[in-house]
Amino acid sequence: MQFADAIGFNGKFYALSVQGSLAVIEVVDSSPRVTGLSATRMVPSVSSKHFREYLLESEGEILLVYLISRKSSVHNVDGVEVYRLNFARLSWLKLETLGERAVFVGSNCSMSVMASEVGCRKNCIYFRHPVDDDLWWVYDMESGNISLGWSETNPATSAIWIEQIDE
Repeated sequence: MQFADAIGFNGKFYALSVQGSLAVIEVVDSSPRVTGLSATRMVPSVSSKHFREYLLESEGEILLVYLISRKSSVHNVDGVEVYRLNFARLSWLKLETLGERAVFVGSNCSMSVMASEVGCRKNCIYFRHPVDDDLWWVYDMESGNISLGWSETNPATSAIWIEQIDE
């Protein structure tokens, strides 16, 4: 079994195979073992030419984010879907909102944050452009729109992060 993405959570690993199955992996008798496998494969609900998937933890839940390319170019993201894992059934439930949270997804790290604490927009998915790594895009879950978030090379649109240091 080959995996597209995996996350460690509550002493287990949850790994999404390239075929869309979710495997739960635990260490049993000092060896990793698959202790659970989803009955169905997960793929985006819409037809697509290409998609990228990301697993992450958010408020004690595991989320699966799909960046979807429906048009001819695999380098354009024109759709985003977010799912929450039902642990008991090892199945995915589609989310319509993130509430006050924002999600950042990327090849090296994906995370969920309280938007008001870091100064970004709530109920949004932030992602980098697949070809131009300097561009950040924002998917607004309420409107369904994708817009340019900022460019790391353009000072007019670059993000500024301020961290409070307690002394």
